[in-house]
Amino acid sequence: MHRLGRQKRLIISYVRTAIIAVLFLLVAIPFVNKVANGGKTYTPDERYLVVLNGVELGYVSDASMAHTALKNARNQINATNSGLALMESDINVYKETAGGSVVTESVLTDSMYTLLSSTNVDTKDETVAYTVRVGDFTVTLVSKEEVVELVENSDGLYTTLQTNIVSADVTINEAAQVLATLDQNTDVEIDEENIVFADGVLSIGFEEDVEVIETKASKANIVSVEEAYELITKEHAEKGTYQVQSGDCISSIAKNHDLTIDEFLALNGDMDINTMIYPGEELIVTVPASEISVVVKEEMTYEEEYNAPVQYVDNDRLYRGTENIISNGTPGHREVVAIVTYVNGVETSREIINETVFVEATPTVIERGTLTPPTYIKPVNSSMVTSAFGWRTHPISYQWTFHTGVDWNASMGTPVKASAGGTVVRAGWYGAYGNCVDIRHADGSLTRYAHLSGFAVSYGQVVNQGQVIAYVGSTGVSTGAHLHFEIHIGWDGNYQDPLAYVK
Repeated sequence: MHRLGRQKRLIISYVRTAIIAVLFLLVAIPFVNKVANGGKTYTPDERYLVVLNGVELGYVSDASMAHTALKNARNQINATNSGLALMESDINVYKETAGGSVVTESVLTDSMYTLLSSTNVDTKDETVAYTVRVGDFTVTLVSKEEVVELVENSDGLYTTLQTNIVSADVTINEAAQVLATLDQNTDVEIDEENIVFADGVLSIGFEEDVEVIETKASKANIVSVEEAYELITKEHAEKGTYQVQSGDCISSIAKNHDLTIDEFLALNGDMDINTMIYPGEELIVTVPASEISVVVKEEMTYEEEYNAPVQYVDNDRLYRGTENIISNGTPGHREVVAIVTYVNGVETSREIINETVFVEATPTVIERGTLTPPTYIKPVNSSMVTSAFGWRTHPISYQWTFHTGVDWNASMGTPVKASAGGTVVRAGWYGAYGNCVDIRHADGSLTRYAHLSGFAVSYGQVVNQGQVIAYVGSTGVSTGAHLHFEIHIGWDGNYQDPLAYVK
């Protein structure tokens, strides 16, 4: 536990150090030119109108000439200014089938040079700087060194900077160097060809798209690396709270705020799923977020107790949704190697990549039903239940006995219908039940209709659901006209509460 606590503290330090050490390592997103109906095949009736910053500059025979001319004009302006010049260049190219005569690339370049020079920003109070963009958020730094070993890229329409790293993740080698510096351990040997961590940080990167662009900026708008770090990582949202309403529960609050139960509990400290909540209580439903999310992946080795996956055994005599524990499992003990992912210091996932088992876990075995439950209907037209399913004082013996069905009050001779289709397996006298009909259904269940005054079916007859099979009476052990109705589920004939099944 002490080691895990130290690792958690290191992760928080890694996040801060990583941002400062590897601030913004992605390629600048290139400028995308707007070409409407662009094409590159020239015919006598086909030409392309070039519009720069809203000014029509003429027609060319090939759309690509417009972009080449713009690049050449920008390079001429940069050369004239002995460095990078700041200017607007919104170019559009439209395909036309008629218009004025076409111009050469050289003439178009001169026209663009003249137009852009007139809109060139006065940079007397400005200096070359490096703007780092994280989504819609930007900060500007003063030097290449502060944005880490950048290489000038002269192939684009804008002078942009790119690094020799093509992903947001820091390589394993660089992660090792960051950690060595952090721990002030100068004896760490770094294999430049192949590094494998036993335990430690594997990578540090960003969730967001990050770009770096060389520009000119006022000195007043340039910040230091430390200031940039504070601006980017500063939490820009207040914690969101929710006031508990009558009828709320933890799961409903989490669902209504697009949170899992685990995420909601993590936001609210010592709460667990069984914690009582009360109307008026304030709970946290969102957390502050920074402009940039630092993702740290760490390899971690630890020992733990674990449970084996539940083993399910299908039972074709039980209905679907019915489960019974056959045997309880026992926990095992193992050493695992896991890759743990943190976003801004908060664990978001844990993937086990290797394990050494010391004590095998045994699974819990559960049987589950596979039968499709039939649909039962109420067998008699009555809404009055005179005796429910379960323990009761018997109305004749006055003894505490278990009532295996449900009694509906009904007039003598009221038709009794089959609750579900099946085969009649009893139609006659059956002891205390008096006149009785039993129907066996395809899934093995059985329905019983007792104290009848007469029959409408016979033994072995196949009946449909809703078919009249008998009539209400008061035969057998009975105190008056009513229907006693039972449902036996499965071939073993377990009594069930009919009201839980009957529609």
